[in-house]
Amino acid sequence: MREAAGRLPKSAPRIAWAWLCALEGVALAHLGDRSALAVRDQAERHAEAAQDDAPVWPWMFHFDERKIATYRSLIAARLRMAEVALAASEKAGTSRSPKQAALAVVERARAFAAKGEFEHACRLAAGAYDAGRRFGSERTRQAVRDFRAELPRLPARITADLDERLHASYLEDDE
Repeated sequence: MREAAGRLPKSAPRIAWAWLCALEGVALAHLGDRSALAVRDQAERHAEAAQDDAPVWPWMFHFDERKIATYRSLIAARLRMAEVALAASEKAGTSRSPKQAALAVVERARAFAAKGEFEHACRLAAGAYDAGRRFGSERTRQAVRDFRAELPRLPARITADLDERLHASYLEDDE
């Protein structure tokens, strides 16, 4: 990301800077690096400055408050900042893409798990897994598998529904 930012000319559209900072923030958060919060703040400042700019190729979308909220939610969920993640996911709303919406649900599940609400988290993850299967999204299915692997040891009754889905998919893969 830093190499890409180094190659981006200072005259690049502000939305390009917002997008790059948002992606870097998510990457850092995925590694558990809390500097992701400062990078997220940079993304928000760039996006706010670009709010009235016309979209420029290849950034043919506005980096609006909903998009920023999506990234805020992702970063907070990865850093186990449950309340921030849940508030941001509410503000982000649902994605226009069912695959993206399912991925957002997995992050929401992470936030609930961070709060200790494991039953609700597992229900959300199971629903996201179903959406991933329905829409043929291996990325979503993998995100759910990763989520399950991150959970602590829990009573089987809490994870049973999710585990059944995951187990069934392994059986399908063997066929």
